[in-house]
Formats: sequence, C-alpha cells, structure tokens
Amino acid sequence: MNNKSAIIGGILLLLAALAALAPYFAGIKAEASLRADHEIMASEMVVPGLTITLDSYQRGYLASEAVTAITYTSGAENAQPLRFELLHHINHFPSPSHGAIASATSELVLPPELQQVAEPFLAGRPPLTITTYIGLTGVETVTLSSPAFKAAIQQDGSSLEWQGVTGNGTRNGDANHITGDLTLPGLRYNHPEGTLAFSDLHYSTAINRGAHELWFGTTKASLKSLQLGGTGESPAFTLNDVHIASDQLERGAVTDTSVTIELGKSGVGEVAVESAIFDMELRNLDTQTVAEIQRAVQDASSSGDESQLGVALFDAIPALLKAQPEFNIRNLHFKSTLGNFDGKLHLAFNGEWNDAMMDNPLEILAMLKADLDIAMSKSLLVSLGQSQMRATVIAMAEIQGEELSDEEIEAMARERAAQQLELLAANEYLLDKDELYTSKIHFEQGQLTINGKPANEFFGEAAE
Repeated sequence: MNNKSAIIGGILLLLAALAALAPYFAGIKAEASLRADHEIMASEMVVPGLTITLDSYQRGYLASEAVTAITYTSGAENAQPLRFELLHHINHFPSPSHGAIASATSELVLPPELQQVAEPFLAGRPPLTITTYIGLTGVETVTLSSPAFKAAIQQDGSSLEWQGVTGNGTRNGDANHITGDLTLPGLRYNHPEGTLAFSDLHYSTAINRGAHELWFGTTKASLKSLQLGGTGESPAFTLNDVHIASDQLERGAVTDTSVTIELGKSGVGEVAVESAIFDMELRNLDTQTVAEIQRAVQDASSSGDESQLGVALFDAIPALLKAQPEFNIRNLHFKSTLGNFDGKLHLAFNGEWNDAMMDNPLEILAMLKADLDIAMSKSLLVSLGQSQMRATVIAMAEIQGEELSDEEIEAMARERAAQQLELLAANEYLLDKDELYTSKIHFEQGQLTINGKPANEFFGEAAE
C-alpha cells in the first residue's frame, strides 16, 4: 500500500513539475514562432523605404511582451521616417479550443502625428488587432480586424466611412506553407470636389516555399466596385466586378506563371467598357535565375541603388534564354463604346544558346518566334487612327508655324487616317471581315510577315 502511495505521489509530483514547466516551454515556442515570422517578412518584403524588425522581446514565466518596429522612409529629401509599432502580449497558457499552447494579441500603434489625426475616428480603439494561436509543432492560426467607423470632417465639409477589415491566415510549423484571407467590406470618402469609394475587396492566397526559397501557389483578388468621381469637367472613373488570379508553378528546374484579369462594366467619362479580359502566362523561366533576380530587386530596394538591378537583369539573360522561355497572351479582349478588340500573342525563344550571342543581338533575335492575331472593330481602329493623326497634324503645324482651328485639325486627321486605313486594307495588311479588321503577324528567323506578306513591303507602302 505504501509502495502504491509512493508511485501515485511520484506521478503527481511529475505532473505538477510538467505543469510548472509548461508555461516556460510555451514561452520558448512562442518566441521562436514570432522570430520566424519576422525572418519571413525581412526576406520577402520588397517595399522601398520599409523595414520591419523585432525591436524587443521580454520573456516572462506566464507571459511575454514584445515590440515590432515598422519604419517607413519616403526617400524624399529631408524626409523623416515614420515609425509604427506592433505591441505583442504573449500568453503562455494553452487554448484547447484552438489547439494552441500559447497565444498572442498584437495591437498597432500609430506615430503620434498620425494618432492625433486618427483619434476622432478610432475613439481609443487600436487601428488593427491581430490574434495569433501557436500550436505545439509551431503551427500558427491568425485572425485580424480593424474597427469600422463613420465620421464627418469639419475642416473641409467632407465625410469618411470605413467598414473595417477582417482576415485570417495559417502558417505551418516549418514556415513553408502559408494561407491567407482578407476582406475589406468598403470605404467611402465624400469631398466637395469629388468622391472616392470601393466595396467588397477580397484577397486570398495559398503558397508553398519551393526551390531557391521562392514561393509557389495561387493568389486571388476581387473587387465589387471602385468609384472615383470628380466635379465639373473631371471625368468619373469606375471599375466593377474585377477578378484577378495568379498562379506560380514549380516544374522541375523551371517556373510557370499565369495571370488572369477580368473586368465588368467600367469606364472613364464617356468611354465605357462593357467587359474586358487579360489572360497571360510565362513558361520555362529558369527558377534559379528568377530567385537571383528577386534577390537583386530586394538588394536594390534596400540600398537605393537601382543601377545594380540593371546589371543583374543583364547578367540573367543567358540563363533565362537557355531555358527557352515562352510568353503567351492567351486572351486579350475588351468590348467598349468605341468598339471591340480581340487578340492573342505567342512569343518563344527556340534554339541552342551560346554565350557568344551576347555580343551579337541579331543572333538572339533569330531565336525569337512570334505570332500575333488581332481582330478589331472598324470603329475602334478609325478612332485610334484619328487620334494618332491628330497628334501628328498638331506637331507638323507647330513645326511649320501654322495656326489651325479645331475643325481644320479634325478634318485633316480624319482624312489622313482614312487614307492610311484604305492603303493597309488594299494591300491586305488589314483584312476586311464585315464590321472587323483582322490581321495575322508572324516573326521567325528574323523575318516578319503580315497576313503572309513580307513586312518590308508594309513599311515601304505605309510610309508613302
């Protein structure tokens, strides 16, 4: 009986010791997790003038306090840096409902000069609050929020309505898989001279760290509406039903990237776009070279010396072309009040690369194969042609010292544009398809053809 009591007592003492040590180990894990987050931000953030550092960390037994410094310098002469802070309160107690051994609440603190301006809107609330739950394996689950407010600005008679921000994200223990989701319901700023408003902005991502520390995965964004309205002669600018999706895929030693942008009914002033699509992809990009370019961008950003970026890009040409990259615009479409446009483009570098080609750009050009297909409403092409000729007429009149009325400029531009289009159509560089003009342009082995005709004829006749 005594032995059983001793065993039970020993077990209880062991459990008590483990319970006593749990907050200590939870604190170690929480600190490691926070420092890993800062390492990711330091290596991935590419914003000129912006630095994010863990300024201090005071680890205690049951809780810890930390400060993240976010400093931005505009780069303008004599500009003073703006310092934002994230104040972290880390709790070393477990949260069974979130499967966490520790948690942290972080609040954004504005610089004094901005805090004074923001206080009437925030009413003592932090502009951003982030809650992080940290699992035993280092997995993080994050939620963030920004308070909504609505207020009048007495100084200029304007008003501001902000519907807040909500978001969530995850990061695995190895810090090589991240997901995120962010929603901004809307903002409206009314001013006597105009209005700025947007609604239902949404962003999501799911990415994985791959070769050479690059991130691969999918990112999506959508926007219900954006309005920028002026007064008087200032045109209103509107965007509606915007959808953007990008994918970056690691495929062996190369990377493929695609971007799709879709746009609903939008416009500037009297020019309205009913719909638009831009769908492109880059294939066969040498992954190691892409990583080196990204690092060069980061170095140029941090040092402020953009010349080194140009050198890095030039040095990257051989490795990029050896992988035989391809660029495709799979679909470029828009439908507007001026007319419609549809186009496709394919560019590919074929053939064996040798370093001697860097001394002879024509040999590099000989590797290029390109195909462009376009179909354009006649009304749109006429409008574009007249706009180009209008600029030419004005420039020539200035050179010759002539004074032309607006009516004379329009008449001359209309006549010259019509002559140019008639010449192109007569020589089949533009093919007449009912209400459309179409054209197929092909480039290979240094030779350019338009609808099967050599381009040298095109340039000679177009110049006449």
